[in-house]
Amino acid sequence: MEPVTLWYRKTKENKLSFNHLEVGHSQYEKAQPIKPEYTNQSAWQKDQREKKLVYMENGVVIK
Repeated sequence: MEPVTLWYRKTKENKLSFNHLEVGHSQYEKAQPIKPEYTNQSAWQKDQREKKLVYMENGVVIK
């Protein structure tokens, strides 16, 4: 089993919307840019995010 982090973004209606999957369990409270040149994206800092630490096996998420 491989640890993964599922990232969700809160919508204007305060509902969670799946955003992306990150390999490994993230230690951060917000998703981090993959490339250094993306760090100036202030929209990432304004978004309300939620993460779920889960595992994946054979391409299937196991919660």
